[in-house]
Formats: sequence, structure tokens, C-alpha cells
Amino acid sequence: RHRVDDAAQVSNCVATSGYVLYLKHATQSIDLSKFGMVFYNNLLSLPLLGIIALMHGEPAVLAEAFERGAINLNFFLVNAFAGSLGLMLNLASVWCVSATSATTYAV
Repeated sequence: RHRVDDAAQVSNCVATSGYVLYLKHATQSIDLSKFGMVFYNNLLSLPLLGIIALMHGEPAVLAEAFERGAINLNFFLVNAFAGSLGLMLNLASVWCVSATSATTYAV
């Protein structure tokens, strides 16, 4: 059990390090604004998120919530707020990686 946990932790560290190093390279070599980089990064993640949502039965949960009337204005406001916070966090991450080194960002 501990070996699986350790392997997952090591693979997470390797993937995160690789991503941050690539992001540092991309912020210097790709001619996009920081917002454009965040937009395309999030856009590229949608297919993976869609597959995971389908695998875990989220469309059925969403349909049930619609039927119960749980999806209302408050639901949309909370999700819009969470989405804006995520956007700001992504923009801050891209700015931090472009302004400092990948090591400083990771620490």
C-alpha cells in the first residue's frame, strides 16, 4: 500500500515539475498574452475533464439536480464566483512563473 502511495506522490512531483518548467519556457517563447495562455490551458483541459465526468456519472447527477430544482440563481452565482477565482489563480500562476524561476514558483 505504501509503495503505491509513494509512487503516486513521486509521479505527481515529476509531472508538476515538468509542467512548471514547460510553462516557464512557454511564457518566454509563445507570443500570447497571459490571459491567452490561461484561456488555452483551460480549453485544453476540457476534454479530459469531460471524460472523467462521464466516467463518474456526473451528467446523471446534474440531470437529477435540474429535476429537483436545485439549480437556481444561487447555484450559478456560486459557480461564477468559483470560476473567477480559478481564473485569477491561473493568471497569478502564469505571472509568477514568468516573473520568477520555476524553482521559486515551486517553493
